[in-house]
Formats: sequence, structure tokens, C-alpha cells
Amino acid sequence: MKNYFVIVFVVFFMMSCRHEDPSGKNEAGNVNLDSFHSKNIQGETVFEIIAKYCSIDISDSLLFVNTLNKSTGIVEVYTLEGKQITSFGRIGKGPDEFLNGIKMEFDNKRKTYSLYDPNLRKLIEFKYISDLENKVAVIPFRTYDNINQDVSRICNLNETQFITIGFFREGLLGLFLKKDGKPIGYYGNFPITAELKEYNDFQGSLVVNLAKNLVFYAPYSWGYISCYSAGKEIKKQWEHMLTDPVYEIIKGEIIFDNEKHTMGFFDLKVVGNHLYALHYGYNKNKYMNLNILQGAESILVFDFSGTPVIKYTLDTPIMSFCIDKEENTIYGVAMQEEGFNVVKFDL
Repeated sequence: MKNYFVIVFVVFFMMSCRHEDPSGKNEAGNVNLDSFHSKNIQGETVFEIIAKYCSIDISDSLLFVNTLNKSTGIVEVYTLEGKQITSFGRIGKGPDEFLNGIKMEFDNKRKTYSLYDPNLRKLIEFKYISDLENKVAVIPFRTYDNINQDVSRICNLNETQFITIGFFREGLLGLFLKKDGKPIGYYGNFPITAELKEYNDFQGSLVVNLAKNLVFYAPYSWGYISCYSAGKEIKKQWEHMLTDPVYEIIKGEIIFDNEKHTMGFFDLKVVGNHLYALHYGYNKNKYMNLNILQGAESILVFDFSGTPVIKYTLDTPIMSFCIDKEENTIYGVAMQEEGFNVVKFDL
């Protein structure tokens, strides 16, 4: 019996040098891409945008498009038909200005739109007011310029705290006080136990459902997605490794197998009681040969317990999306030779 355990240990040790194993067993069961019902949907171009970058959200039947466009403002606001209403956010180093590399958070309920600049370590909340005549007023509401760590994505958790992902050795998620930017604690872990030199390969998307106190995370480089409760304590609820990761760890660095390793997620949205995740679904070679902004070809839908609901396969790759629940429509931004198209998908 002892010899059996010795053999098992040796085999496990040898396999640990090269990883090609799923880790999707959790409270929601074993989940992979075959767990979803699939539906193909076709896109229709609505209008074009000239921009260096594009991400999109929706509120009050208006599209908020983050463009990093120096001439008109960082965020442009459009009607669903493509008429531009206004823009806000300026490029620069002034009190209400930003450099490149801006991430955003959109709070439909509070009518706030947050821009975060990881270079300046500054976040500004804008409040917006819209009416039935598509008139929009946007004003800077609150500024936080005391974030003192390398944070790549940041979300409001409550009135006093931010939750973030960054380059933390202490945990996957970082909790920070708004008033002084000081860390409260670090929580969660990625399913890799090796000591690494840096944690860039875990960067990705983060979204919060404030009504349910849930935090969802998915990285760009891995087919992994997880959910944390964020009430009295931050605790992992479920996680899925949807595709088998294929990589080696050499001298503290993750080296992916570019032919076999499948890329992860580019954008997350919470709508109603469901999580929508924009999934690449192709290998790292294709990812590196394409422009990173070309986007992904499928959206995976989960309920809040982590159970797969449906997979939408898109005929047009997109890099960001939002959902008009009333019209049962997805709006996405698709890269073109000069700028982007806003594409509409009827569900």
C-alpha cells in the first residue's frame, strides 16, 4: 500500500512541471464550454466611430462609448441610432484630466460613470442626467487621487470601499479605503500555487453587482471565471476553469503553450440576475497574430450560482458589449481598419 502512494506522489510531481488540467469542479459542478446551450446570432452595423480604443455601456437608451479620443473627449454619448449627444473627460494631467490607459466603471442605478487612470492612479466619478429629449448633462462628481498601489481594474463596492485587481502577491482581490487609498486586505486566489515573479498574467475584467454584493472576475489569458460574495466578508462562491490551461512555470514565469492554450475573457457585464462574459475561445497563437482589439466571438451567460445558461456565438468579433434588456439586444464594438463599428445583435 505504501508503494502505491509513493508511485502516485512521483507521478503527481512529474505532472506538476507541465500543467494541462481543468479545475472546474465546484459548487456548480464540472463546467466547460460544452455545458452551454448554443445560439448563433448575427450583427448589424448601426454606426461608425473614429477612435483609438472602444468600450461601450448603455443607460436610459443612450450608448456611452469610451474612445480615448483627444479631440472630442474620452467618453462619447450616442443615441441608439448613432447620433452623438455629448462627450466628456479630457486628455491631460489637470484635475479633471487623464492620460491613456483608462479603465471605466458604469453604475446605471446611481447614474455615475467612473474613469480610472492607472498611470496617474486617479479615479473620477461623473454624474449624468438625461431626459426624454436625449439631453444629457455630465459633471465631475468626486475625485480619488490617493490610490497608492498598482491597480489595473477598480470598482465601487460600497460608499467607503473600492475592490480591485492589480499586481498583488497577497491575493487576487484588493480592498481599499476610498478616503485615503489605504489597503484593508487582500482576498481570493488564482488556482496556481507556484511562486511567481509577477502577476501580469492574471489581469482581466472585474464587475460588481451591488444589489447582491457579488464580485465577478475573469482574466484575459485564462479560461477561468469566479464569483465572490462581498457582504460582511469576501468569500469565494464558485469558480470554473472552462478550458484546460496548458503552460509551464520556468524560473517563476508562466510560459503558455501557444498552440494548445486557449485565451480567456475580455469583458464582463451583469444584467438582471445573469453574468455575461465575452470569451475569446481561440489559442494564444491566433490571439498574438490578431490585433488585441479585434475581439472575441462568443458571449457566455451564467446565473449567479455559476450555472451555465447559454452561449451566444457572434458572426462579428467584438471587444466590448452592453445589453439593452428592454429591447433584448446586444450592442458591441467591432474593430475596423480606421476605428470601430457599433454592431447590434438581436437576441
